[in-house]
Amino acid sequence: MSRKKVYVAGAYSGPDVTAIMGNMRRGLRLSAEALKNGFSVYCPWADALLHFQQEFTLEECYDYSMPWLEASDAVLVVRENWEQSRGTQAELARAKELGIPIFWNIADLLYWRDRQ
Repeated sequence: MSRKKVYVAGAYSGPDVTAIMGNMRRGLRLSAEALKNGFSVYCPWADALLHFQQEFTLEECYDYSMPWLEASDAVLVVRENWEQSRGTQAELARAKELGIPIFWNIADLLYWRDRQ
């Protein structure tokens, strides 16, 4: 069985540094959990490392991450704060347009994969 490509979506930005760090921690944790369960993962929160080298605008981040979503087999959503994230809302809308399945927890994602 080949590895399924999973785009992990969720809130990144927030009203202050504490909120941003919390969003990043949750996103990184869920991405690592998916990776440990045998998925190939795109983790937007890991892109923070790119910002140490070159600053990117929010629009640039959206532009370069969307092709990864479009090439994914599934989307896994960090449930906390996703409703406040315009980026996550756009990602979920695009996944729906393309018929890419969206999952809200690892258990459902694993169930789906194991039935492929």
